[in-house]
Amino acid sequence: MRRAAALWSSLSGLLLACLCLGPCLAAAAAQPADEDGYRLWLRYAALPAAQRARVPAGGIASLAPDSPTVRAARAELQRGLDGLLGRPAGAADGNAVTDGGIVLARAADLPADAAVQPRLQLLGTEGYL
Repeated sequence: MRRAAALWSSLSGLLLACLCLGPCLAAAAAQPADEDGYRLWLRYAALPAAQRARVPAGGIASLAPDSPTVRAARAELQRGLDGLLGRPAGAADGNAVTDGGIVLARAADLPADAAVQPRLQLLGTEGYL
């Protein structure tokens, strides 16, 4: 009787492990070969055509001092917009701020008379406006 109980205990543990790990292994096997964690996390599926048509063609301007962090942020923003819009978002000519454009900047990098200055008071801890 003890042997049967020990055997059942071992088999039930194995069954439980299979039930828990099976779906995880199946999901991992179903992942496309060219998908890695970075691309999976930052997937930029194209917006529907009607929404893409409403997005202005402004470029990305950077008023922040050049640094590896700013270059990485700009590249990620470019990659995301290209994917969402289904077309290159483009860069602003000489980092000129244009209507419909996106500006990467610190508050200190913005002109003091910029219309956006009053809105800077509304920024959250992340700094997005």
